Amino acid sequence: RTVREPSLTVTGPTRWLAFGRICDEIRYSAAPLACTPVWPESDPERRAAIDAEPDERELGIVSCVADAVALTREYLAGVALGRIAVSRAKPRGP
Repeated sequence: RTVREPSLTVTGPTRWLAFGRICDEIRYSAAPLACTPVWPESDPERRAAIDAEPDERELGIVSCVADAVALTREYLAGVALGRIAVSRAKPRGP
């Protein structure tokens, strides 16, 4: 199944995205990284940046790989999800 419906995670300094092809849709989850009290203790500037991220999360569907790449580039560059112009849909279901 993973060959037919591959998935991947892309992690930036303060945010991450996970993509998966599920039933012919490219679904994604976007969220800030979570920071535990001991991580990343070796990089206090990164920890401060992670702690400063707004708790903005999104589950959705993009129509093609090019849209997934554009979403990833903008989101990991620090653009708020609501300001990213890539066309996205909300997942259907219960």
